[in-house]
Amino acid sequence: MKSPMRFLVVFLGLAVVACSGRSESNSGASSAGAATGTPKVEIAFLNHPPVRAALTDVDALLTSYGDKITVTRYDLETDQGAQFEKNKRLTGHVPIAIFINGSMDIKLKDRSVKFFSFPQGKGTFMVASGSWTVEDLRQAIDQALIRTK
Repeated sequence: MKSPMRFLVVFLGLAVVACSGRSESNSGASSAGAATGTPKVEIAFLNHPPVRAALTDVDALLTSYGDKITVTRYDLETDQGAQFEKNKRLTGHVPIAIFINGSMDIKLKDRSVKFFSFPQGKGTFMVASGSWTVEDLRQAIDQALIRTK
């Protein structure tokens, strides 16, 4: 997909999430899909401009999987997001937390990755980048897909 078109698709997706004020599923699949072996990706985030900008590449990656994964977003400033944050025992300032099949800590081939805070290079002057990349996220999702086969 050409870069301007990809940007438009991601921008429109973010606009829907930002304007809804509640959690949205990216793939349209129900949580029953997760029970049948579809990897479940949950994203908890603060709905602020720096976070939305940092999630642009993440959203493009998730969109590329189509209905192979189930994606649920939790705006941490909503009641549903606050409940998710409490259930996952997230504390402190949480700009972004990504869970794959319920876990934020994923063992990749050569290392463990925690999908917390901004991706590398996307942090702000107030909040440092995390230790993960969008490529790490791709590897973790691919790994989850292999395990469901």
